[in-house]
Amino acid sequence: MYPNEKGYYGRYGGRFVPETLIPALEKIERAYQQLAVDPEFQEEMDYYLKNYVGRESPLYLCQRLSQELEVRIYLKREGCC
Repeated sequence: MYPNEKGYYGRYGGRFVPETLIPALEKIERAYQQLAVDPEFQEEMDYYLKNYVGRESPLYLCQRLSQELEVRIYLKREGCC
């Protein structure tokens, strides 16, 4: 769901920030709109979403503990989010 022209999501919500920040937020929004169509940017963004934001966060094999306990132990790296 995307906000309407006033920045609202449906009847309620939106961006409620001090007026002095609006120009900076609009500048960031324009920059993102330009980058959003760039496949290279999307590939990099997907990488960071996958590896650092928790979307499809990877599992890591805890090798030494797995060997010690003779079972396979995986850790989910939630601390990177």
